[in-house]
Amino acid sequence: MPSEDTQFKPGQSGNPSGRPKGSRNKLSQAVIDAWCADVAEHGPDVIRRLREDDPATYARVSASLVPKNLELDVDGTLGVRKVVMEYVDGGPTE
Repeated sequence: MPSEDTQFKPGQSGNPSGRPKGSRNKLSQAVIDAWCADVAEHGPDVIRRLREDDPATYARVSASLVPKNLELDVDGTLGVRKVVMEYVDGGPTE
């Protein structure tokens, strides 16, 4: 085992000039940029067709976009996610 004077100290990086936290490599950024451009151009039409042709998948995707911790609305009614998931599953869960 290396001696303590050669080990990294808490909060000290092994590569202080390395990639900053949260940065992406060029390929990842290119994929994200291409995806965003495609969604901007075709998204509304694709979403409309999905809603019409496969409402269960449309509801499942919609529910997956809602934060999981959304259970109750401000007024105490059931949250959007639970209502959508009930629709996908074919009825109320309780």
